[in-house]
Formats: sequence, C-alpha cells, structure tokens
Amino acid sequence: MIIDRIDQMLKQADIPMDELFLTNLESNIEDAIDYRRSLERDFTQFTQDDVEIINLTSDHPECADMLKQMEKLQGPTFYEEATEWVPAHKLTGQIDHGGIIIGALLQDEVIGFAEAAPAFDSTVHKSEPYLYMHLVVTHQNVTKHISNVGKLMLYELRTCALNLGYSQIQWTFDPLQPQNSNLYIRKCGANVKKYISEKYQLGGQSQDVPSDRFMANWQIKTRQVQQKMQNPDTLTVDKLLQTMPLANQTENMQEYRVNTSINQELSAPEFAVEIPVNFNKMNRESKELARKWRLQTRKIFETYFSTGYFISDFVTNYKKCHENDFRCFYLLKV
Repeated sequence: MIIDRIDQMLKQADIPMDELFLTNLESNIEDAIDYRRSLERDFTQFTQDDVEIINLTSDHPECADMLKQMEKLQGPTFYEEATEWVPAHKLTGQIDHGGIIIGALLQDEVIGFAEAAPAFDSTVHKSEPYLYMHLVVTHQNVTKHISNVGKLMLYELRTCALNLGYSQIQWTFDPLQPQNSNLYIRKCGANVKKYISEKYQLGGQSQDVPSDRFMANWQIKTRQVQQKMQNPDTLTVDKLLQTMPLANQTENMQEYRVNTSINQELSAPEFAVEIPVNFNKMNRESKELARKWRLQTRKIFETYFSTGYFISDFVTNYKKCHENDFRCFYLLKV
C-alpha cells in the first residue's frame, strides 16, 4: 500500500527518475526508518546515573558521529520534517567558532543535547556578550523514564558559560509548554520579561496556532539563580491557590481546563497565571481551544509585562497527584 502511494505520487509529479532524485528519496526513507526506530526505543531499564553529560569539542574522537546523531534526534523530539532540523555541519560550525554543545550520552548513544552560541544586542552600543541557546533536545522516551536529563545538560552549560566569562544565557520557548517552564524557570531560575507574538511560521500540527514565545533570561552569576538551583520548590499549588491572586480563573471541561474569566487590572506585588498542563494534546485534538488559550494568555502576559511585571517562578503539582488534578502556574512579580 505504501509503495503504491509513492508510485502514484511519482506518476502525478511527472519528473525524471534521475540519480540525484533517487539519492534524495533513499535519504528520506532512511530518515523515516531512523525516526520510527527512535520512537520505539525503550529506556525503562536506565536511570539518571547511567547518563553521561559532556561538553562536546571538535577534538573528541566521536564528534562527527555525535553531531549526526544530534541532527537526527530533532525529528522524534519536535515531530518535524528533516528540512526543519539544524544540520550537523551547522553544529560543527558552532563548536569551531565559540559555541557550546552539551551532549547527554547513554551507552555512547546521544539521547539529548543543548547548543548555544555567542550573541550580543545589536540595538545597544557596546552591549555585553551573552550566550543565545537555540536548542534543547531530549529524546521523548527519555523524558518519560529518566528524570533530570535536561537539567543536567543546562547545569553543565551554565558551568561552561561561567568558565568562559559569560553572565547570562538567553533563549525563547513556548509559554504554554509546562515541561519547559518547569525546567527553565523552576529548576534553573531563569526569568521572563518579554513576550514575542508569532515568532515563527510553523508547519505540522502547530500551523493553526500562533507560535508565540517567551524570551528567557538566565542570569547565571546571581545569588538568586544559585539559590533556585539548590531549592526549586518554594511554593506548592495548594498554598498558591489559598494565598495568591489569579489573573485567570479556570475550570475543568472534560479533558481540558478552560478560562472562565481574565483579570488584566491586578495591582498586587505578586500574582499567578495558570496555563494548561496538556497543551500538545489539546493542540492535536481541540485546535480551537488551543488557539483560544494562546490568545487569552498572550493578552495577559503582554498587559502585565508592559507595566513592569516579570515571571519569577513556576509552580506545579505535576506527578504529585492524580492526573485530573494536575495544575501549573507562572508567578509574576513587579
């Protein structure tokens, strides 16, 4: 059946079957095979102690092979086609010209990586250089069975950055991805002061929902970051709900929480904003609700960021209670 579909596509395209075409076709099929095998990879027998974290350099004997693995790891992580991946040759350039690539290895197999490159603010005269982190990639099956791989990579990235004299690392991420917020804000201590609407033109399942992003700023030398890394849990969801004003009120509607009201006029020194715990599933199964969450939270964050508030923490009871009771909140301070 699959072969028939490919044959039909070739006939409809009416193009010559030359050697270059066949080579490209073989490469895409190989990528699809690797993708499927990767999805079926079982990590249940491994723990965090089995993972090795390295700062990959060009003189590493397996550097070229590891970079190729990092290239292919992006597909099953982001559900993207190969044309969207950062290729190995670009990662090579990062290493050779001041960038940092941190790899997570399990029995010599790359199961995650983080890459960052030198950057500066072109709008500021003589701005202080910083690192811009473009990718943090962890095999999706690893995140289900081995805890803290992302945290270990970012902590090593911070160590390398400090050794090179940097004081901050910046990157963008989706405001409605609680797993990322949990890592970046709760475990690492990054803060957010900037909201970017429709940062990318995405395809696949994300094409109908605006690709808004937070700009994270990780002040890696500060005492606040050091304290957060040592003690990420400073507030529980129950305590938050008892004591904290909320910018949005929500309720459960079947599988998903929905906003029932939004308050854009809070003046408290600190308050919370709730986001859904299952935005990816919502995006696949209830596109209109996902879009509504995006636009509603965009309005909240843009309003309060413009008046001086910033995101200082992330609070969640994820994996600490029954799935139906999962909640997660950003804390905003002024």
